[in-house]
Amino acid sequence: MSSKELITETAWNEFIKLSIKRIKKMHDKQTMYYLSEETFRLDYAFSISNAKIDPSNVYCEYPCDNSFSQKLDIFVDVDDGYCIEIKFLRPIPSKKNPPFTQHYGAILADMLKLTLLCDKERSRFLVIVMDDNFHNYFVNKGLLSRGATEEHIHKIMPNFLPITAVKEIQKRLKNISIPKPLSIKIHTLKIYKMKHYFLYLLEIKPLTQIDVF
Repeated sequence: MSSKELITETAWNEFIKLSIKRIKKMHDKQTMYYLSEETFRLDYAFSISNAKIDPSNVYCEYPCDNSFSQKLDIFVDVDDGYCIEIKFLRPIPSKKNPPFTQHYGAILADMLKLTLLCDKERSRFLVIVMDDNFHNYFVNKGLLSRGATEEHIHKIMPNFLPITAVKEIQKRLKNISIPKPLSIKIHTLKIYKMKHYFLYLLEIKPLTQIDVF
């Protein structure tokens, strides 16, 4: 089995097992509102280390190739390198509508980090754990597909993004020059649904179109 298969198949299956237990336990205790994203980062790093990948090759908070001040959630130093970002979007305690546009900007920032700041030979992945409200929002935005194995292009047009999304991108990618407009190729590798939550594994491919203004 190749390193990519270990990371996207074996590790993903282990991650799902952990997530099922964790989400059920936290949901039953009604503490899901307060669970940290860091938990899922560590879960995926642990799952990779259990997938016959040498743990000494698995790093958390690893400097990006093209900007050392920007950190990857997980970097696996095998083959040409695997860059992985983890995003956990949870409901808010008030049960009111969450700030969808802000989180939209956060996910776009992660995608831009993977495409702009990682060397071109790297493999890039984004793992998203979210509730069904976020899932429906991102599907309607065209950011996520409903079916696994699908590949699509998501165009980022800064002039047409909500201002809160633009501010979130700027906050997370400080001092990074972002081409505009641009397109990101997103390949949906895995989708898992449990209770009111969706788990996605996306492969983020190099930009298909760059126009620098």
